[in-house]
Amino acid sequence: MLYQRGGSRGRPLRRDFNDDNLHTAHTAFSLNGSRLYFTRCDYINATEIRCAIYYRNKDKRGRWSSRAVKLPEEINQPNHTATQPAIGYDSVLQAEVLFFVSDQPGGPGGLNLWWAKIEEGDNAFGRPSLLNELNTDFDDITPFFHTPSQTLYFSSDGHPALGGFDVFKSRREQAWTEPQNLGTPINSSYNDIYYFLGEDGVSGYLSSNRPGSFYLDDSNKACCNDLYSFDPIPEEPPAADTTPIVSLPPVQPELPPTEPDIPTRLEDFLPLALYFDNDEPDRRTRRTTTKKTYGETYETYYARRPDYLKAFAGPLEEERREEAAYAVDEFFEEEAKKGYDFLQRFSEILLKRLQSGDEVEIFLKGYTSPRAKSDYNLALSKRRISSVRNHFQTYQDGVFQPYLENGQLTISERPFGEAVAASTVSDALDDLRNSIYHPDAARERRVEIVEIKREGR
Repeated sequence: MLYQRGGSRGRPLRRDFNDDNLHTAHTAFSLNGSRLYFTRCDYINATEIRCAIYYRNKDKRGRWSSRAVKLPEEINQPNHTATQPAIGYDSVLQAEVLFFVSDQPGGPGGLNLWWAKIEEGDNAFGRPSLLNELNTDFDDITPFFHTPSQTLYFSSDGHPALGGFDVFKSRREQAWTEPQNLGTPINSSYNDIYYFLGEDGVSGYLSSNRPGSFYLDDSNKACCNDLYSFDPIPEEPPAADTTPIVSLPPVQPELPPTEPDIPTRLEDFLPLALYFDNDEPDRRTRRTTTKKTYGETYETYYARRPDYLKAFAGPLEEERREEAAYAVDEFFEEEAKKGYDFLQRFSEILLKRLQSGDEVEIFLKGYTSPRAKSDYNLALSKRRISSVRNHFQTYQDGVFQPYLENGQLTISERPFGEAVAASTVSDALDDLRNSIYHPDAARERRVEIVEIKREGR
């Protein structure tokens, strides 16, 4: 799987999304964007591939979990393939639904379309069922559910078609309507699969090996699928009609509430990690306090992002350099910047809690990378905690100061130095690339808000 931001070149996803020995494909997001479904596939012989569906959740800091969860055996049946997940909101069931393709027993033949209700909780799904009204004795594949119109699009070589796989649609009512071929120009006499409809309901994408696709050699011009986009064909304006027209707004299914991108309770931020440049704040000192606030250290740190890209990615060859640059970008955007942004939101919510009369105790833990001696790192971790404490003391011209003075707000701390730093992080003073600029080393240089104790007055 690849990741792309804006117009940049796609880069492989990190955090072990990809496996060197398996095919990773077929991504689909949950409706609120907090879960990513995908398949892992492997060859079972020279020509056949068997797949299983997995997912990963996002944590409170917006980072994908480190472990992929394999869906239950009712979906990933042993010795059968389960693939091509798609997510939609079913207005009849009033629930989020997983659509997928499988050759497990029960279907009329080949690959068939299945669905399962997504329940609350981790890896909780209803018993999967066949879409009996849509399946054929042949292959029915690549489902896509367009939630606004409650329409399932899929490809089939079993329904009457122009040739190969054609794209069909069926609307979700109390039952599924009879599949309708989308016709030309969406379909051709070749394979037309992986149909996707945009939010506007009229433009989108599909994959096809029709003429015009790239091919490997002149003798096999239909070998390979390419991506195609489509837009609505402009229609001639209708003749003038004096009959009054009453326009009714389209009926939209009621979607379940989505989780906000930014937490709304103090506890939802935990652990809130705040990151530091090497030996900051206040380089080359054994002082245990600083006059700098965390915001001051962060702004200077974030401005050094190009230095980190050059030092960590610059020495590598092209492909590895791109992967290293992606790792640095991901750290600064998804961890360092998000931590700073979350601290601002955390402070806003904290102030409201104090104004409502709550007593709040915040616990801070400070960490360092293992480059220096232990006693030096212990002092450095204390300075980092001091800068975060300074943030609360100076926030909005000292709005927290009265609460700190009367004991309504307490900040407790525990400096760790490098005692719990990952053993894989380099401590070699002459290896700047890995001991300073490596994202793993950067993750060790942090203060975490790890616990909140709160009670009403």
